[in-house]
Amino acid sequence: MITPFEVKRNQTIVILAVLFFVYFNALVFAHEYFGHFIEIIALAIIAFRMFQVAIRRTIHTEIWVLLSLSVCLWLFGYIFWYIYWFNFNIEHARHDHAHTFYIVPAIFMLSSLVIYTIKCFNANTKNKILLYSDISSVFLMLLLFGVMTYQSFDFTSLSINSMKFSVFISSCISFLILFFALSILFMSSDVMVHVSMVYVVVANIIFALTNINHFSDVLFNDSHINGLFADIPYMIVFFILMLGSYQELYKSRAQYSKNLNFSLMLKYIPALSAIVFVIQNGLESIVSFYVIVVLLVHVLISYYIKAKIDDDAYLQTQKQASLQIEKHIEHYTKEVMLANLKLSEIVDKDYLTSAYSRSYLIDSLNSMLKDLKHDEELVLYHVNLRRFSQANSAYGYGVGDKILKIIAKRLMSLSGDIGVVARLNADDFMFAIKKQVKQDALWHANLAQRIINSFEESIEVESYRFMLNCVIGYDIARLNDKKQPRDLMRNADKAVSFLKSHVLNSNVLLFTKEIQDLITKESNIAIGLKNARKENRFSLVYQPVVEIRSGKILSIEAFVRYKSDEFGELLAKDFIKIAEKNDLIDDVYDYVLNECAKTILKLKQNNIKCPPISINISSMQYLNANFAIKLRDTMVKNKIPRGSLIAEICENIWMNDEAVIDEIFAILKGSGALIYMDNYGSGYSSIALTRRKNIDAVKISNDLVQNIIFNDSDKIVVKSLIEITKIIGAKSIIKMVDSKQMVDALLELGCEAVQGNAIKSELKEDELIKYLKNLKNVGGGDTHS
Repeated sequence: MITPFEVKRNQTIVILAVLFFVYFNALVFAHEYFGHFIEIIALAIIAFRMFQVAIRRTIHTEIWVLLSLSVCLWLFGYIFWYIYWFNFNIEHARHDHAHTFYIVPAIFMLSSLVIYTIKCFNANTKNKILLYSDISSVFLMLLLFGVMTYQSFDFTSLSINSMKFSVFISSCISFLILFFALSILFMSSDVMVHVSMVYVVVANIIFALTNINHFSDVLFNDSHINGLFADIPYMIVFFILMLGSYQELYKSRAQYSKNLNFSLMLKYIPALSAIVFVIQNGLESIVSFYVIVVLLVHVLISYYIKAKIDDDAYLQTQKQASLQIEKHIEHYTKEVMLANLKLSEIVDKDYLTSAYSRSYLIDSLNSMLKDLKHDEELVLYHVNLRRFSQANSAYGYGVGDKILKIIAKRLMSLSGDIGVVARLNADDFMFAIKKQVKQDALWHANLAQRIINSFEESIEVESYRFMLNCVIGYDIARLNDKKQPRDLMRNADKAVSFLKSHVLNSNVLLFTKEIQDLITKESNIAIGLKNARKENRFSLVYQPVVEIRSGKILSIEAFVRYKSDEFGELLAKDFIKIAEKNDLIDDVYDYVLNECAKTILKLKQNNIKCPPISINISSMQYLNANFAIKLRDTMVKNKIPRGSLIAEICENIWMNDEAVIDEIFAILKGSGALIYMDNYGSGYSSIALTRRKNIDAVKISNDLVQNIIFNDSDKIVVKSLIEITKIIGAKSIIKMVDSKQMVDALLELGCEAVQGNAIKSELKEDELIKYLKNLKNVGGGDTHS
């Protein structure tokens, strides 16, 4: 989107282009007065725009203040001179004080370059000696250039001619400007130059060369270029500076332009300059001899510096490689040691953390259970670390080992002398302790909370700070429970697994009969799912998605149901996760896909138009493109028209491998299937990927929508998501809409389509066919009757 400031910039450039055209024509047709007038107007516009940029806060504010002052002073000089010229009709170049006035703007331009050169130099924290070498090359080149330019000049004339003196001072300042500009341009490639500063460097080089050329004519030949034509290069300089000022505002502060690597060229430019100098002075000149000697020494020193830096870099690389090899050796050595310890299981303690081993824990539990009294109970905690594997992978095994040592130390401090802490594997500990039955009934949970609190304290290792957390499952044994050590360990592990696979409000869970019943229920459902398709225990229901304003049907979503003899009819949310964990999701998907295809064919045979039917794709199926291939093959086999099926995916598909994502989308789009994004805004929402992959519609997460009637912040979020979907070319859908009030609220926010009982409840296949018969112009969003 173009900002108002960008509009002003474009308008300014157009106005200046017109003024320059008029100005050039004034030069051609010798309208001198009119040309000066246009020149002053153009320069005033440039000065005004640069001053606007200078007063804005940027990373180079002081530089642009100096440059804008320089342009303003130059403008005042023009105005002052032209008023004087019109009154006295004296040539610009012939006036004794004309050149003196322009020294101050040149000094400001020089100051801006000096400031930026120092910044570039200080920003380079390494290889400063290489920068010294590059700058010295520029100095030698300009020194030779200056000597060749002024070797025949009569310096005594400066004391008797004030104009020549001011011109000479301006020439010296111009040489300094050229020196600093070329130093920035030719510095080592390690230095990064801001984009806007490239404009400044180029403008200053043109400015300095123009001055040197013009002032040389004044000093040597006492001749002057026509005033109007002489101003053209300066106008170009100020125009370039104005463009650079706009770059300062529009380019990100992180955007830099890497210098061209002219370091090697710099070793030869002074030598080439010296050839001209020697030819001019003759080989027999003692000055020529000294020049050649200095240049040879400079080249040798420069190459020595570069070779030394390269050698140091090579040695540093070798050192880092050696350290890396040592780390790998240390890592593999520790792995071998750990493998040997696990195989033997003859030691009592973990070699790394000093916590006890699994075998010692089992022996200790046996002893504790045998010695358990009627007023005592034995509590076994299973502590599973979260986010440890990420820290271990990101920071290395050495850091991971130190984290484990700190965690074990904290657990052992909590257990005291009456508990046993054992490490089972990389990120699992067990903690066994006896307690009196008469103690607080919440004692177990309080101790578990103390363990969690100890994890919430930051862990500092090698200047890194880590914040880990854990989940804790525990079981309790009493005198008459007849539990064995492995029963306690298994039950505590089941509690941890249940915590990790279910969304609960606590990180602590006591293993109970209810937990066992839930685990048993999930296990029985999994067993039933294995034969559910053969036994015709799956069924489908359908629910339409309707456009709010027109009442047209946009699509129909298919929901799968599972009829269990033990638990009755289960919704998808009650068994899909179980199917995923037990690798049964493909059977469910195959059933839904084939049944949807049959429904479409039935509607087609009865000459009933059918909107596209959407099928929910499980997140487990995103790992490969098999589901997309099956969908494509089903459409081809049953001759289902393009656009009749929808693959409804979730946001976590973007977490998959990029090549797999590309393959999935290519197959789906190639088969003619539509693609909906479900639960948008609840997880890994990528606007860029959603737009790039041409998602047809987006179903916004119900978690964001359910409170929009009462919560203004939720309303703003939902409205923003709806606007985003419109921008990326997708339709916005809100599901689970159960009230007319919610429909009205969504209509006000600009939502295009809704789904839920407020529109139409779920329908079986025969009900769907009857429903579609009663609609007018069904298909692809036609009008509801």
